[in-house]
Amino acid sequence: MLKPALKRLVLALLSAVLFITQVTPLYRQTEAQPADGWVDGDYPTLEIGGAVDKIPKECYFAEHPVFVYKNLDGSHSDAPNTYDTGMCSVATPAGIFGSTSITPDSGVVRPYSYGYVSTGGAGYRVEGGGVIPIPNQHNFMATDLYGHPPRGAWHVRFVDDLRQFGSFERGFVQYGAWEEIVYKMSLHPNQQLRDSAGNALTFYKRHFAFSPNGEWMIAEIYKTGFVRINTRTQDITLIDASFRPSYHMGMWSSTNLAISNDGLSAMASVVNSTQTSSHVTAYDLRGCSYSGPIVHVSSGTETGCRKRSLSASIRAQLIGANYLDLSRFTIADNMRFIGGQQVRGFMHTSQEVDGVVRKEKRAVTLNVAGYQPPEQRYLALGDSFSSGEGAPGFANSTYPNGYIAGTDSLNPRNRCHVSPVSYPYLAAQTLGIDDFISVACSGAKYSEHFLSRAQYDTGSLLPGAKSQSEFTRIYAPVKTVTLTMFGNDIGFSGKIRNCLALGENCYHFREQREGVAQEIRDRFDQMVNMYKSVRQDSGEANVYVLGYPKLFATDPNTPCSLNTPFSTEEREFAASLAGYLNATIKAAAEKAGVVYIDVENAFSGHELCSGADDAQIAVNGLSGRVDIPGGPDDLITLVSSSFHPNQLGHQLMANTLISQSWGFTRDMPEPDLSAKPPTSGVAYNNLVASAPTGGNSFKRIVNFVSGYDNIYHLIRKHHSSRATINELISGQSYEVWLYSTPTKIGTATVNPDGSLQLDITIPDSVEPGLHTVHIFAKDMGGRDVDIQKQVYVIASEDDFDGDGIPNSQEKCWLVEPANVDADHDGIDDACDPQILNTTPVDTTAPVVTGVVDTQANQRGWHNQETTITWTSTDDSGSATIPAPTAVSLEGEHTYTSEPSCDDSGNCATGSLTLKLDTTAPSIDFSSSSQPDETGWYTTAPTITFSCTDPLADPNDPASASGVQDCPEPITVDTDTDQPLTVTAQDFAGNIATVTIPLQVDATPPDINFTTDRTPNAAGWFNGPVRLS
Repeated sequence: MLKPALKRLVLALLSAVLFITQVTPLYRQTEAQPADGWVDGDYPTLEIGGAVDKIPKECYFAEHPVFVYKNLDGSHSDAPNTYDTGMCSVATPAGIFGSTSITPDSGVVRPYSYGYVSTGGAGYRVEGGGVIPIPNQHNFMATDLYGHPPRGAWHVRFVDDLRQFGSFERGFVQYGAWEEIVYKMSLHPNQQLRDSAGNALTFYKRHFAFSPNGEWMIAEIYKTGFVRINTRTQDITLIDASFRPSYHMGMWSSTNLAISNDGLSAMASVVNSTQTSSHVTAYDLRGCSYSGPIVHVSSGTETGCRKRSLSASIRAQLIGANYLDLSRFTIADNMRFIGGQQVRGFMHTSQEVDGVVRKEKRAVTLNVAGYQPPEQRYLALGDSFSSGEGAPGFANSTYPNGYIAGTDSLNPRNRCHVSPVSYPYLAAQTLGIDDFISVACSGAKYSEHFLSRAQYDTGSLLPGAKSQSEFTRIYAPVKTVTLTMFGNDIGFSGKIRNCLALGENCYHFREQREGVAQEIRDRFDQMVNMYKSVRQDSGEANVYVLGYPKLFATDPNTPCSLNTPFSTEEREFAASLAGYLNATIKAAAEKAGVVYIDVENAFSGHELCSGADDAQIAVNGLSGRVDIPGGPDDLITLVSSSFHPNQLGHQLMANTLISQSWGFTRDMPEPDLSAKPPTSGVAYNNLVASAPTGGNSFKRIVNFVSGYDNIYHLIRKHHSSRATINELISGQSYEVWLYSTPTKIGTATVNPDGSLQLDITIPDSVEPGLHTVHIFAKDMGGRDVDIQKQVYVIASEDDFDGDGIPNSQEKCWLVEPANVDADHDGIDDACDPQILNTTPVDTTAPVVTGVVDTQANQRGWHNQETTITWTSTDDSGSATIPAPTAVSLEGEHTYTSEPSCDDSGNCATGSLTLKLDTTAPSIDFSSSSQPDETGWYTTAPTITFSCTDPLADPNDPASASGVQDCPEPITVDTDTDQPLTVTAQDFAGNIATVTIPLQVDATPPDINFTTDRTPNAAGWFNGPVRLS
């Protein structure tokens, strides 16, 4: 559950191991744009393609709701009744434009009178004229008949906003029994496009064309010739005043025009008004210099533009291919530049085959001489599911942080997060495609980032630096395009994360789910337009549109991990949401004539909550650890990887793409004009019909944008913000509420320019955490609409959830930590996107012990060299054994083993302290007397001994064992001539012996004598005595 307290609001649409591919994206301008190649050098070459049943239209047929305020019986209705009308429609950043002036089978390919069609349910009409959408631009061209231009002509004005019209009036228009809401617009004559002299330019209907990027227009002006117009600045350049083919004797010419994206090359293909001749002319517009008035300029006026007729060259090439009736050939409608060196279109041909003349419409291509289109170029477009958000590869210099360099940057900011293991990269690697570019970008939306503008201002060709439609034109021609998009447009991941905020089953009621379904259906026309424009702008590439995989298993008996805190009903809702979005994408692909790749069940058995082994889960769980290198504005990077495919997921998507596209060889199907988003059937029933009723009344859901969708914005307690919602009525005010606990927080007012001004005050009672802002309004058709955005309320920048724990120490951001880290990766499992290994991790090193092969004495000393034999024990049961260590150093030393490592990579060494003394002590002696010159002691000598250990260091008592036993002094008091042997012993048990030669004669000699006479009794001699 979310943490409880608050003060500020962070606005954020919470949007959005295998092989590292060696494919390197190009990210560069892949072809030059030389204008002179068309008018200089060898003539362009003509390629004649296959026959087509009918020339593709620039628009597509769609059913748009008309809101009628009359009942079927003719009575007035206060609430609108909805009827669908088929219109040939074009979607641009300025909105959807529809025309009923042509039918699906009509041969006319460019209707000249559109009305603006709002998904808000109201139509727009220009009185006395029409509206012309400009491809890939926010502005459009309005036409009128003020001043009574000649038959078949009109005046025009470029308009940036509907409210720029001279008058803008909401009212009811009667259509028989119908009463429709229509916004009537009118132009004032002085608003018409005029030349430098103030003359209004008179345009021939249908004789105009826009560059693929919409920045340039070429048109034929009445009785003047061809002009180039910059659609943004309205600068006008006269191209050719000598060629005035359109109207003669009541007949119109067939004029088809094209201009390149840079406005430097143009092409005109004309069959004259008498239908007797045809001309194809190429123009180099770099040197155009005429600056005078344009209206009624003299024929033949020098413009400075260079030109060359291609008619003779094309005619010769047609003859070479055995085509007939060459007097009035033309490159028909849909003529357009692909890049700067190729023009494509269609041609009506006649050819005799086996005596039978066949008249067919064929695709044709003109190439600048020497130009070789790329044979295998593959372009990947899309959002985070295409870019690889949440599936980084292995980080290195090419892929910092695992993403392509420059796509995970704070300065300049770029968070496209293009991964080298995303499914486009893996597909390119598998199919051996070297000419590969991915410009997919996390957070990409259709209107904001595909059609109209870059996501990031990096000034380069990195993903996100330009709109994806512009990238398509830059890299054209392309052979293959893959894309996944519209998840962000309907808040796919945000709706899943919204369930975290509610604390109960989210989107429980049918009324809520019908709003979600309508939100998806409202994107259908945009989907069709996107797929068609990608195919056209890429040069008729094979376009493979992927849906979205189901992320969760829905078996209630299979538990979810801590990073997937959803109930069974919420998981079923997420699965049905993907299913209905995919069904709508599939229908749009069928209507556009491109291939739908069904990845809905690509993760079967690998979803979250599927019970699969951790390494076999293909989807990230919740990511919400607080570790923000870029500060609060970088919070989105923490959660954007949540509930996105990981590396395994992208491998499974790549496998499915390759299989269903037949290795990128599957041809494009014929468009199915009857395809429409489902309002019944399995996908609709799973999302809507199966839910119980009982919620609030049905409201259309619109997600609004404030700034970049992939950056959090801090909103102060009192805050004003702007967001553009073109479907609301100017001047109206609406209440702004914060859910899940309904709290009114302010008002929203629709400004005259259509923007929505929000004035918000966040009460102190609102607790930090996920919330949703709701603006309950009515659209232009009178329908209830719920404009919403997911937000995160924070207590402070340093402590988002206000629990007293600084962000730097917080374990999890969006949810309470589980205080479990089963895979031991340092991330709490409640916010760990991948719990890869839940088995206990062995972090204990082996224990290494040493044993010597000799026994030390009681004092611990060894007196002979020995060897330490090491043993190693480990909990895992397996560890390396260090080699034995020889002990040869005298003294006390510590011996360390080689490292012992277990299977988990834990290593340790053993140590053993040993004392070795193999050197015996030395014995010195001295005598108390000295022998005579013959070596004899004549007195009893005392021999005194002194013993020392020769290894002993006075400063290191442990250097040797020391003397244990030394002989005591010996006094030799008996005569002897035998040597004296004594011994000394150290504490290691080493014994020293010394032998001392010794001759002692301390006893005087005995003298015996006799006398020659005998003494008296008293012992006296009384006379001389001889002794002998």
